[in-house]
Amino acid sequence: MRHTLLDGMRGYFLVFMMVNHLHFDGGALITRINHAELGYVQDAQGFVFLSGLIVGLHYTRMCEAGRGAEMAARLRSRAWELYRYAAAILVGITLLAFLLPQSEAYWGERLGGLYRDPAGHGLASLLLLFQPAFMDILPQYILYLAASPLLIRLVAAGRWPLVAAGSAALWASVQLGAHVPPAGALEAALQAVLPGTTLRSHFNPLAWQAVFVAGLLIGAAKARGRLDPARLFPADRAYPALALAVVLFFAACRLGFAYGVVPEEMDRRFWS
Repeated sequence: MRHTLLDGMRGYFLVFMMVNHLHFDGGALITRINHAELGYVQDAQGFVFLSGLIVGLHYTRMCEAGRGAEMAARLRSRAWELYRYAAAILVGITLLAFLLPQSEAYWGERLGGLYRDPAGHGLASLLLLFQPAFMDILPQYILYLAASPLLIRLVAAGRWPLVAAGSAALWASVQLGAHVPPAGALEAALQAVLPGTTLRSHFNPLAWQAVFVAGLLIGAAKARGRLDPARLFPADRAYPALALAVVLFFAACRLGFAYGVVPEEMDRRFWS
């Protein structure tokens, strides 16, 4: 079953993720035509959330119809398919880096250690432990798909509070830095096998899973008939007015920080 509108929105977020990371001398207007210019929710959050929503909607129905084994097999197959895409892109980019003249002057910062140690960092990339710049949205999505069969089974068994609590606890542990010692140990183990190799990823999947799991739980609740949108969002003018007020408040903050209207001390406190 396809969810055309949701898939279309995911495509929108992917396109603007690419557009917003293009660099032009003097800038480009198209990079400014984006909802992120007026707030703090960007395209990556939208893509991850909607991906979780679609997984919850589609695969919960399969699980509750007694097709749990097929559900798990399909999710694993999709994760493996995306892994092959990610690996092919990595290999292609690495080959281009060494075939194109003076590519390091342009791509050196983006590819990191792949120039000085293509074998070690290439292997780390295939293990999803090192990611060149802009290539880290797909690997975290692969991890979420791999974890989804267990999450779907728990939700279908009525244990969604456990899933929600576990996701919140994992997110909170990252905010408190509990992931730093295990990450250091993992990097040390990696360097024992591949000297000089480092961990690298823009997204911390242990924190971003909260966005994916939130979408998955909402999609699963809808699939199980436990979610009534009309009850959550009644036809009352107060609700859209409240939503508009929140949007306008954070838009004012976003623009105030961007154009230096807000005092620097307040800026530092906000970002910390």
